[in-house]
Amino acid sequence: MLVTMARTLSILLALAVVSSCDRSNEDFASQDPRHCLEPGAEETELQVECRCADTVDFCKPASTLPFGTVIGGGSTVTSLPDGQVYGGAVNSAGTALLAAVGWTGPAGQPEQGLVLSVDLANGQKAVVSGQYQDFEGNRTVVGAGPEFGLVRDVVRAIGGDMFALSEETAAGRVSVVGFVMESGDRSLRWSNDDVVGFGQCAAATVQPWHLLVDADNAFVMAADAPGDGSGIIKVSNDGASCEWITRSSGSEPDIGGGEVLTGGQYRDIVFNAGDLFAIYDAIPAIVRIAPDGSRELVSAADDAFGPIGAGPTGPGAIGKRSLAYDWQRKYFWTIGKAGAATNLVAISATDGTRVPITRCADGENPSDGTLACLSGPLSAVAATFDDVVWMHPDQRHLIIVQDGQSFVLHEPWTGNSNVFSY
Repeated sequence: MLVTMARTLSILLALAVVSSCDRSNEDFASQDPRHCLEPGAEETELQVECRCADTVDFCKPASTLPFGTVIGGGSTVTSLPDGQVYGGAVNSAGTALLAAVGWTGPAGQPEQGLVLSVDLANGQKAVVSGQYQDFEGNRTVVGAGPEFGLVRDVVRAIGGDMFALSEETAAGRVSVVGFVMESGDRSLRWSNDDVVGFGQCAAATVQPWHLLVDADNAFVMAADAPGDGSGIIKVSNDGASCEWITRSSGSEPDIGGGEVLTGGQYRDIVFNAGDLFAIYDAIPAIVRIAPDGSRELVSAADDAFGPIGAGPTGPGAIGKRSLAYDWQRKYFWTIGKAGAATNLVAISATDGTRVPITRCADGENPSDGTLACLSGPLSAVAATFDDVVWMHPDQRHLIIVQDGQSFVLHEPWTGNSNVFSY
């Protein structure tokens, strides 16, 4: 039986909000810091105070929420076999996250995918386009046209057109699929399957990690190159032509110049002030790619590269999975893969300093001085699926999908976080 939790005022008023701790307990020093607030701690702007309360579902990590729990109402990702959110984008009105979702189809059938709208005010979820399955196994399809594979990302073009990046793993096919918000109807715009006559970049193996649309409405994607190389390509909006923006390769000519990056992949890409910025997973590093394709390391967490920027080094020093730019704080926010390396890291866009956002249970605040440790649902690492991060439209909070299924609002300056949809 489903446990449905609507985020109504009556429920919120029933939640006990703890503003301080009883320090008369002689065992206070041994208590988990998540359960207590220091005197004078800044009040949260979120609806539930999860720095002190971790027994309500709004404050629980995804891995501890009971099966069948629904927060926010609507079509939950948790009803989908192996369902998870891979990426997405905020809609043009700034009112909803359009989440890219993939899940396992029936035995012998290809993977399925959909675009899921998640209201940022009340957590209500609705399928925009693609195939969905509820807890009872009933299936519905929204929109006509070619079926999605795993939907890896969603992007909004300058004119408002919507596109999804779709992957069919068995066929090795990566496609750009246009979809209509009102009807869900889909149309194939480009595929790396050159049988259908789309333009292809020479010596490029397209990777399904991320999709951008540039000022010319061209599709921008990561690609592997021969000789353990890597780069970024762009495909014209009509799908007819493809060119490398930048490329490092052990066997093909360099395109763009600058830092030579081989042995890894560009895992997430964002635009900022006319440049591309990307996570490069092998170092790990944040890389700036100028319009001429030249590559420069903004922050590198490897002694072999400097390192560049203060802060910790090593594999977990930069989140390798997802990237968002915070223009107010001038930070890049990165988050890592599931398991011990699922760490949220703030990286200065000006000097490359890396600030890991520690979990409050570890007993320390981040070294930045303006950011607080993680509490509430983010007090635990992702157990199964990767986390994803976006800037909230208010440009102050973060939206984080935890463990591929739980939609969380995070308040960086207090450390509080709330599950707002699940």
